[in-house]
Amino acid sequence: TLSINRMLLCRRLLSSVTTPSLLRSPLPQPARLALASLSRLRCQPPLSLRAGMSNMSLRTVTSSSSSSSSDQADSNNSNSNSSSSVDAMEDEAKRFVNRLASEQSPYLLQHKHNPVDWYPWGEEAFAKARKENKLIFLSVGYSTCHWCHVMEHESFENESIAAIMNEHFVSVKVDREERPDVDKVYMAFIQATQGGGGWPMNVFLTPSLKP
Repeated sequence: TLSINRMLLCRRLLSSVTTPSLLRSPLPQPARLALASLSRLRCQPPLSLRAGMSNMSLRTVTSSSSSSSSDQADSNNSNSNSSSSVDAMEDEAKRFVNRLASEQSPYLLQHKHNPVDWYPWGEEAFAKARKENKLIFLSVGYSTCHWCHVMEHESFENESIAAIMNEHFVSVKVDREERPDVDKVYMAFIQATQGGGGWPMNVFLTPSLKP
C-alpha cells in the first residue's frame, strides 16, 4: 500500500512540473517545491524532465562560476588600485629631500622628506641665521615620540606651512637622544618660563642661540 501511495504521489508531482518550467529563470516556486518533494520520495523523473533538470543545474553552476569570477576580478582591481595609491603617496612624499638625509639619527632621517628645509644642529644653520638675520626655529624630539610624529604629519609635511617656515626662519631639527646637551639647555628654559615641558619641544632662538 505504501509503494502504491508513493507511486501515485510521484505521478501527481510529475504532472505539476514540465520541462519548459525548468528552462525558465528564475525557476517558478511551484516547480521548486515539486522537485524537492520528488527528491525526498526518490521518484524517477521521465527522460524529458531529467534533461530539463540537467539544463537547470548547468545554468546554476555557470551563473555561480561567473559571479565568482566577477567578484575575484573586482577584488584584484581593488587591490591593484590600493597598491597604486600607496605607491603614488610614497612617490609624492619623496619629492623633497632635505639636509637631514645625510644624518645618522633615526629621528632625523624620519624627517628627510619633509618639505621643510631642515638643518641639523651645527654651524651651517647658525651662519645662515646670522647672515640672513633670521630667527632659528628649533624643534627637538625623538624617534619613539608619538606626538612628534603627529606634529610632523600635521605641520611639517604640509607644503603651505613649510613655505612659511622656509621663508622666515632657519629650521633646525635635533634628536634629544643624540644631543641630550642641547635638549637639556632649552628644556630648562621651557620649564622655567612655562612651568613644564615635553616633546616635541619647539623654541625660537636668535642667531646667537638665545631663546
